[in-house]
Amino acid sequence: MAEYIRLIQTPNDSRPPGTAFLIDTEVLNTMPGNVTASAGAGGTVFTLTAGTYSFDYETSLTASGSIALYTGPTSGSLAIDNNTISGSTTGTTWIHGRAYVVVATTLVVAVSSVVGVAAVTTSGSAAGFYTIRVTIARVS
Repeated sequence: MAEYIRLIQTPNDSRPPGTAFLIDTEVLNTMPGNVTASAGAGGTVFTLTAGTYSFDYETSLTASGSIALYTGPTSGSLAIDNNTISGSTTGTTWIHGRAYVVVATTLVVAVSSVVGVAAVTTSGSAAGFYTIRVTIARVS
């Protein structure tokens, strides 16, 4: 399993669709040979080796909106995976998405907004805490 989070730092403001959220803290990675986080697509991208992966991703946006996984062979050629869109019609509500991603050889994956620009809001009443969490588990 690999878990990445962005917490207690500057929020991800004004992120247009296709621009990856910045998720810069690795909490746990028991499969570093299979999942590698790096800079790309304006934020953080994850490069996966062959296999099937479960993705859980969550955050809260300042306004209604949606997030999804963007995938491609490189960070410069990411396209939205329409099967992974999750959203909320109200702001400051937690958005949680879950998807399975099948990788034949290698694949680059990012979490980004779907429509309009997105801004991550503070985590509940904890002023100054901005959270985006991505958990990746290799299931086969």
